[in-house]
Order: sequence, then C-alpha cells, then structure tokens
Amino acid sequence: VGAARRPRGGGVCGAATMTERPVVVHFFGTYLPASEVWVHRQLTALQRYEPLVLARRLERVAEFLLPRPPVAEGRGWRGRAGRRVLGVAPRQLAAARTAGARLVHAHFGPVGRRAMALARRLRVPLVVSFYGRDLFAHPRGTTGLRRAYRQLFRCAALLLVEGPAAAARLVELGAPPERVRVHRLGLDPAAYPFRPRRRAPDEPLRVLLACRFTAKKGLPYAFVALARVAAEGLPLAIEVVGDAGADPAERRLAERLRTFVAQRGLTPHVRWLGFQSAAGLRAAMDRAHVLLHPSVRTPVDGEGGHPVVLTEAAACGLGLIATDHGDIPQLVVPGESGWLCPERDVTALVTALRQAATEPERLAAYGVGARRRVEHLYDLRRATWDPVYDAVLGACSSTATALS
Repeated sequence: VGAARRPRGGGVCGAATMTERPVVVHFFGTYLPASEVWVHRQLTALQRYEPLVLARRLERVAEFLLPRPPVAEGRGWRGRAGRRVLGVAPRQLAAARTAGARLVHAHFGPVGRRAMALARRLRVPLVVSFYGRDLFAHPRGTTGLRRAYRQLFRCAALLLVEGPAAAARLVELGAPPERVRVHRLGLDPAAYPFRPRRRAPDEPLRVLLACRFTAKKGLPYAFVALARVAAEGLPLAIEVVGDAGADPAERRLAERLRTFVAQRGLTPHVRWLGFQSAAGLRAAMDRAHVLLHPSVRTPVDGEGGHPVVLTEAAACGLGLIATDHGDIPQLVVPGESGWLCPERDVTALVTALRQAATEPERLAAYGVGARRRVEHLYDLRRATWDPVYDAVLGACSSTATALS
C-alpha cells in the first residue's frame, strides 16, 4: 500500500474523480464515542483536504457535522458477503471511489489492519494513527502485537504518534523508524479563554477529574490522595466528568470508586457529573483550580501520548497535577507548567494538592506556563494533518514519476 503505483483512473495516487479539495478517507471503528470527540476538532481543522469518514458504527454524528456525511458499513447478507470477498464493505468502497479518495487515514492500530484492504482496493497510500491502548493491549503482550502489526508496518506509508515515548514504543513493536512521525493533537487556543487560577483563603480547592473510568487513568490513586488531603482539613470541592462505558471492568471500577468515596466521608465534597458535552466540560474547567490526572501504565494499556483533556485544561489556565507517564512530560514540565508525579505515588499527589491549595503564586505561574506550552506545541492552526498528507502524497508522486 505504501509503495507508489499508477491508479487505474489516471493521476498519481488517486482516483479519476476529484473534488475541489482532495479527499482523505478517515477510517474508524466507531465514530464518534464520547471519549474521542477531539477527533472532530482535528477533522474540521483540515485546510487543504476534505475528510470522508467511514466507520463500522456511527454515533452522535448529528452533533459533529462534517462536509461529507459519514458512511457506516451497513448490514445484511450483501454487506457481509462483500466484506468477505473485498475485505471492505462495498458501500464504503463505493463511497471512497465516488469521492476520488487520495489517501486512507486509519485511526488506531487494529483499525489500520482492517484499512489495508481499502487502501489496496483504492490503490492509495495508508496512514495510521496510534493513540494508546493499541500500543499495549494484546493477549500475548508485546510479542503478540509485533506479530499482529507486522504486515501493517510493511504496508503503511506513515505511522503517526503523539510524542517521543509513543514513537519509541512503536519502534519497539517493529515499526520502521523512518516511517514513524510525531504529530501532536492540537487545539485552537483562541477557543479556550485563559483565566489565571487563584484560590481565595475561604474557598475550597476546586479539583477536576475528567476521563473515562479506565484503569490507565489512575483514578484510585487520585481518590486516595484526595481522601488524605481532606483528612488533613483542607476544604475540597471535587467534580468528576466522565463515567464507565459498557466494559465490565470499567463498571466495576466505577462501583469501587463510589464505595470508597462513601466510606471515606468524601460524598459531600464530590459531584459525579458523568459524560459531558464539550460545553459542559469547559464549564467544569472554568469552575476548577486544578486538573488531577494521574495516568498509569497497566499490563494492557497506557496513554498513547498524553490525554487531550490535559491540553484543554492547560489552555484554560488550570493547574495540572499529572504523572510522568507516556508523553505527559511533553506538556507538564516540573517547575514550569505543573506538578509531575511518579506513577502510583500517592504521597507526591498529596504534596501537589497541598501546594496548589496553599501557594497561590505557584498555582498561577504554572497556569501561565502551561498555556505557553500549548501555544508553542499544540496550536492546531499550525499543527493540522495537512502537511502529513502533503508529504505522503508528494513522496508517492515523486516515486511514481521516477518509475514511469
């Protein structure tokens, strides 16, 4: 797929039918779960390319409009038979061909494996983005992932990750280093008004936790630290944005957390807000002083860069309390943009919470530093996927010209 070949319809690395902006297929498992709404921001920021979303399942599409309507796989025996024969749903293949797709961009490693058939049928390059669990989760661990991704690494023109730690992990799994590229997931800082955080002496420390209830988010360590701080007499107001999904492990974790909160007397201090819209999350950030996000590596999961909510909170000026996990240190720099604690170190989390509550100048300075890092490294106006596609299609065109 990554090699340059002349398409049947003429032109280099594309089909005969073209639109004003070249079309890139974005291939998903589900579009768009509540924990991945940041994807829409990346798609709508594209300047020179038009996205066409293909997914097995569609969710919430009315909330996240795109220039072209997303296309699901479809149901029925015709669709299943077509997938077995073609390796891709016929209606999706037809939609991509009609749009004149020039490139396929798959999101998450396992989806990239499924997207190989589509890219091969279209005779276009394949780009794959890795985001976290796809770098760690396999019944046979690293050995299993190496085998699972072997063909994908040979076929993909480019493999995208969010930071150097994720890049090193991908190379460890067998990816060719020359095809691995760091591309940070950005946001428009102008859409996130900055406000310095200062806690008044008679005000509780307003702590925000915002994540899906998965093990890698380190929520048990966060609540143990909060319970210790509350036991010391520090007034707290804790808001939790997020919840468990359908996964039984997530539901068990949610039950454990609520039981712990009740047993430790934290119930009056905690508001469980569940999953929120972008506006709801923004409102919670506006109320908070700090975002507490102590991610941890588990045997089957880890952050594929750093959580996008950290970037959003940093842009708004919140104090960031996080762990030295994955690529979080790219954003949270000790002494500059937040408190960076070792994974699973509750004592370090307690110290950070105390300092956020009792050292207002430090809290304000970290908020300023975090905003600066967002403007420097995560400004979506300068970090869209456009140059990635330019590079892939440019290389494809050059190779095709040399072979002609």
